[in-house]
Amino acid sequence: MKELQDKVKKFCKEHNLESPVEHRVLDTMSELGEVAKEILKMSDYGRKPLKYREELKSELGDLLFSIITIANCFDIDLEEALNMVLEKYKKRLNKGSAGSENVNGSARNFSSFYSISARYTLANALIMFCSSCKGKIY
Repeated sequence: MKELQDKVKKFCKEHNLESPVEHRVLDTMSELGEVAKEILKMSDYGRKPLKYREELKSELGDLLFSIITIANCFDIDLEEALNMVLEKYKKRLNKGSAGSENVNGSARNFSSFYSISARYTLANALIMFCSSCKGKIY
């Protein structure tokens, strides 16, 4: 993973693609939306069984690139981060669920947690974007 992070860092530097982390987060949200749209297209927006489209590979590559740029902004070793998360999920599964725990220690449903989390993340990203524009949206 470190090699991938170094490769992306070098690419960004060579092509003058360095930008503030706030812009990287917005780009990541956009790329995630493109992945979602590709998956919707794969099922003709839910009308047909899911059928793989090669475009998904490119969209996942875009998303991975964006995530790596965020990690690089903070010098986060993504392999270390992934190992931490796998260990966290392993502990949760040993307790009976991979979902997040609330203050009472009971597991939350993954899908409801992530839909709420995604809304807050998107709202925060939009707030950061608007504040960085200083009232000037082009």
